[in-house]
Amino acid sequence: MRNFAALRLLDRFSGMLTRSGYDYPALRIILQAKLTMDRRRPSGLLSTFGGRNKVEENPDRNAFFSSLWVYALVSVFTLPLLVITPGTPLFGMSLVFSVQIFLLSALLMSDFSAVMLDTRDLAILGSKPVPSGTRGLAKLLHIAIYLFWIVSTLTLLPLIAVLFVHGPLGFLIYLVEIWLMTALLVSMTAGAYYLVLRFWDGEKLKDMINYVQIVLATVMAVGYQVAIRLIDFSLLEQSFQTRWWWALVPPVWFAAPFELLKGRESGGLYGIAFLALIVPLLALFIYIRMLPAFERQVQKLAQKDGESKRPVRYGRKLKRGGMASLTAAQRRPFHVWLADRLLHDPLERGLVQFAGTIFSREREFKLKVYPGLVFSGVLPIFSLIPALQSEGFRLSGLSPVFGLALYGGGLCVPVLLAMLPFSSRYKAAWVYHTAPGLQEDKLHRAAVTAALLKLFLPLYSVMAIVFLIVFNFGFLPHLAAITFALMIFTVIGYRVFPRSLPFSKPYPTGNSGTGNGYVFLLMFILALIVGVHLVINFLAGVTWVWVYAATLAILNYFVWKYGFVSKDRRKPQ
Repeated sequence: MRNFAALRLLDRFSGMLTRSGYDYPALRIILQAKLTMDRRRPSGLLSTFGGRNKVEENPDRNAFFSSLWVYALVSVFTLPLLVITPGTPLFGMSLVFSVQIFLLSALLMSDFSAVMLDTRDLAILGSKPVPSGTRGLAKLLHIAIYLFWIVSTLTLLPLIAVLFVHGPLGFLIYLVEIWLMTALLVSMTAGAYYLVLRFWDGEKLKDMINYVQIVLATVMAVGYQVAIRLIDFSLLEQSFQTRWWWALVPPVWFAAPFELLKGRESGGLYGIAFLALIVPLLALFIYIRMLPAFERQVQKLAQKDGESKRPVRYGRKLKRGGMASLTAAQRRPFHVWLADRLLHDPLERGLVQFAGTIFSREREFKLKVYPGLVFSGVLPIFSLIPALQSEGFRLSGLSPVFGLALYGGGLCVPVLLAMLPFSSRYKAAWVYHTAPGLQEDKLHRAAVTAALLKLFLPLYSVMAIVFLIVFNFGFLPHLAAITFALMIFTVIGYRVFPRSLPFSKPYPTGNSGTGNGYVFLLMFILALIVGVHLVINFLAGVTWVWVYAATLAILNYFVWKYGFVSKDRRKPQ
């Protein structure tokens, strides 16, 4: 195993650790094994940016360290907040600490959770002659190494900027506050883990971590669009007066000492600055005292509970007397209820329900698809803002042609189609070959239908309502044409991608195997569809847009009926 730099540094304290009662040789081997195993575990954020395949191609490359450049890149966006707010440090540093608290807390729960919630120690070392104190110290050192690299990468560039903006004293204050902030976030993260594990099982915690990873990936994709429009720089010219509610906002705690550096002293600011010191230390003290109880709860993660203890059932719930208390329509999810009315084949309706259940349970699928869904939903709405600003936010002044930005919602369709062949339980795809009467075209059509009804339709419905509010009912012909065009675009996309059975392959590493070339091809096809719509609107007018929409509606029937049929109708191969 590799002799890591952290281990060489630890060797300098071997004598002190041995005199303290720790088994240093065992401690070093345990820590070395942990760091070696970490090289094979990809970072959650790195996989979002498609870097996992590079790590697998080069076994000597550390996946964690390969993701640090992403963290450093994110920290660059906090630098302007320091430069443009030297006269109002309370405002600027509050924004900086807000961004850093959000990013660091999300990273702690997405990447750092694998370190804090490591359950391998007891399973592997529990039966070995290794003192429990040595095992505990190895875990703490492992956590400390991760914290050092994550926090240092996120705060190194802002730390240098603070040195130039606020001077050496501000540099020292910021350096201390960085680790106080880290102590507070680690304690709060551990407390959240403890509460979840105290009242629920390990699967609930895994779901929570998955949701945090999705939020982090979503913010990385669309956060800059929101941030640019939310920051009100007119506040830079205002003078601040201490408010009582500042005591409830942690970023203000850490920003208060910088306001004091400017000579704006007040009892309220001193009290808020004192909170930045006492609250993290108190939280860290509670975390250390609760560490044994926390470790006992963490062992729940070692239980093999599966993805859900409760099977999913749709239909009537019977009372004791045999009467149905809820109808099937009330019990079934909306996508299943809608599929029952759109599809005539009972087998296809069952396959839609089957695919929808997989979408709900696959954590990896959610992590790869949901950020793209949110991005495709936010982008069309944000694209309207410049046009609204030019019209003074008068809705009546906007041309319905601007509503063609709704086609941007179709950007998530290639992402959905690219991920349909993959599943964490791909080995169960053998059931396709044994199911009686199952034809491949029905399986493909049902999977795509489930993806549209369960994932795309709710998002598209919200966008359509927003666009109708903005453009009024004059947008209806365009909305009808866009809806039918995107339905045809979905079938075209499925024919463009290599034909693979749904849920029959393991998830690819990073972006390898997800067909980026096909995604770009589909974006070009979508641009052509938008161009056709524009030409018809400009040359023929709104009446012919209605005709165009009706033509697309008729084409949809034939496209969805015959678009999934292969050359030979057969059982899945």
